Amino acid sequence: DVIPPCPQVICDRRQLSAALMNLVANARDVSDAGATVRIRASAHSPGFVQLSVSDDGVGMSAAVLAHAAEPFFSTKEVGRGAGLGLSMVDGFSRQSGGRMEIRSAPGAGTTVTLLLPTMSTAVLPIDGGQSVS
Repeated sequence: DVIPPCPQVICDRRQLSAALMNLVANARDVSDAGATVRIRASAHSPGFVQLSVSDDGVGMSAAVLAHAAEPFFSTKEVGRGAGLGLSMVDGFSRQSGGRMEIRSAPGAGTTVTLLLPTMSTAVLPIDGGQSVS
């Protein structure tokens, strides 16, 4: 879902793609067949776009949520992930001048939100960010 008006952001397209793939893969892994995963983009507070991935999966306890973005933290069985996905997504959002937020509760699913600066407020990185709409 894109809720207009949704301004452009400046970030690395490949890293944004990888972040979304990580979030969708995580949502798929914790959801039953037929579950819903929603990606939504909308304007947020002045100067930011809110990009969120929500699922109606098992959700996370407060204890798991407290560690979810730590490198190598995972609740998956061995061989099903390295525990780097959310850490990489968090790093990407910070590198882009934004932040990541996670809301979750057992039985209520999870929403991971990236707040990314819009073109009007972003500071261009030295390596040259790309505009993403």
